[in-house]
Amino acid sequence: MPTSLDDLRASRSAVVSRVDIAAVLGVDPRTVTAAIDAGTIPSIRLGSRVVIPREKFLALFDVEGDVRSARADADAVIGGGHS
Repeated sequence: MPTSLDDLRASRSAVVSRVDIAAVLGVDPRTVTAAIDAGTIPSIRLGSRVVIPREKFLALFDVEGDVRSARADADAVIGGGHS
């Protein structure tokens, strides 16, 4: 079970549970459920189970990652134009 954002970043799992996210954030799982219901934490329903896409959740906290992603997108566009 991940207990920090770094643990979550190192994970290879595509989705994580409400309990995992609660442990990372240091809150009760009911708080995570309320945030999912409010739409502030992204989620996917798999049958009766609700899971959180790991990458989308991390994007909420990863400003540096967003900058890297934007740079990679810009480089791809610029690089694509110099064929």
